[in-house]
Amino acid sequence: MTKLTDKEKELVRIGTAIGSNCIACIEYHIPQARKAGLNDDQIRLAINIAKGVKKVPGELVLEAALNVLKKCDNELKKVLVLCTGNSCRSIMAEALINHLLGERYLAYSAGVTESVVNPFAIKILEEIGIETSGLRSKNVSEFLLRDDLDLVITVCDHAKESCPVFLKPVPKVHIGITDPAPYSDRVDAMAFFRKTKDEILAKVIDYLKDL
Repeated sequence: MTKLTDKEKELVRIGTAIGSNCIACIEYHIPQARKAGLNDDQIRLAINIAKGVKKVPGELVLEAALNVLKKCDNELKKVLVLCTGNSCRSIMAEALINHLLGERYLAYSAGVTESVVNPFAIKILEEIGIETSGLRSKNVSEFLLRDDLDLVITVCDHAKESCPVFLKPVPKVHIGITDPAPYSDRVDAMAFFRKTKDEILAKVIDYLKDL
């Protein structure tokens, strides 16, 4: 039997909750799905599939599910982690924030220029049980017209100095994180990426916990 990922488990649970007309279950599992790393499009797809396969669509339950999504959007603080290439530090920070603080924050990441996600960053995240299938390198231009960001965290000096102007004024904080990318070709590369992961936990995660 194929082992389900955390994301797949939460999708199944959302579908089951809708199928059983359990509004309380939906209110619980949608935030859990976000914490597992699912985005809104994936959650809405699960909701619509669950609605479509049922003989009785349960419109009130479906409406409740969508309302939970809207409520989550309004309640979660949206954080953008910005670095130079969005390949290591900011990607790892995005995943760690959503995994550890998903009940309070919805994190995104981007780079001053987009690149490719470093495979060692993926390995480090998977090493501690974080789902990585949805992670991709993004350019900060994708976020400039958003008016719902609550905080921008820059994790490298270049991003701090090149941080663009967003549609809505957004508070910014600089939390310098060591870049492990220069060590990618070394046989002990994972050790450097683990140190960066620990640095993110000690600096970024603890900072957001205390806000």
